Amino acid sequence: MPKAKGLAKYASKESRIGRVQLIRKLSRDGITGFYRLDLAKSRIREKVLEAVNNEELNHIFDCDAVLE
Repeated sequence: MPKAKGLAKYASKESRIGRVQLIRKLSRDGITGFYRLDLAKSRIREKVLEAVNNEELNHIFDCDAVLE
């Protein structure tokens, strides 16, 4: 959680940086890959900042992460 929140705070302060992502290697629906949360998007950044535990962060990954 501290790393995720730190990256989200950094992304909110540094608008000059175009890409700040939180990345996890996950297996979802039989597809293993790197799932990314784009912390440059304010909606996702706010969710991460409001999360209070890893379970909530896991839920954000389930709902908003993109496979690349």
